[in-house]
Amino acid sequence: MVHFDGFFASVYFASFPPEYLHTIRNVNVDNVWEDKVKLHHTRRYNLFNCNDRTEFIKEFVALLRCVAAGEAKIGHLRKDGETIHRSQNDSDEVLHPPQEAMNDLEEKRWRALSAYQYTN
Repeated sequence: MVHFDGFFASVYFASFPPEYLHTIRNVNVDNVWEDKVKLHHTRRYNLFNCNDRTEFIKEFVALLRCVAAGEAKIGHLRKDGETIHRSQNDSDEVLHPPQEAMNDLEEKRWRALSAYQYTN
């Protein structure tokens, strides 16, 4: 997660123990133990400082390139492509993430009427 605090920026990340991920995936999220997951972060970059801003952008681009190359161990984005999510039953309704508020028909209508405002 990238956190912006005024003109400062940091990248936060956590490493989850295998038991924690197993419990969330296979048991129940309510059964997660009381131990806290340690949150790590990069140093705070001052975005007004030219050198800091350049270093932050280089680090951020390197992070994106690592994820895009499949080197990060993140769900479907991994090189090996194995899923880590719960299996889907035929009877289960597939829910969209909250940011996908429009259904397919609404999205097509929006693209036809408004998408030109967001392109060059």
